[in-house]
Amino acid sequence: MTIGITARQAAGQFLVAPSTVITWHTRGWKDPHTGKTRKVELVGYDSDGARLYLWDDLLAAERDTRRSHRSRRKAWCPQ
Repeated sequence: MTIGITARQAAGQFLVAPSTVITWHTRGWKDPHTGKTRKVELVGYDSDGARLYLWDDLLAAERDTRRSHRSRRKAWCPQ
């Protein structure tokens, strides 16, 4: 089953701005294991027209960006 979540909902869960979530979709982030750029997958739209993103991709983006040596926010990191 595919679980979709809006940028606003994800931002609330990860304590980031909604624009950060949108950036993970449009620009992506660097995977620390492969060095390749990954992007959060768009899985559809909700009834209000808001984009729905794949939950597993959002978790990976949050984890990888927070663990990055460039991150200023390392206090909380989902496993």
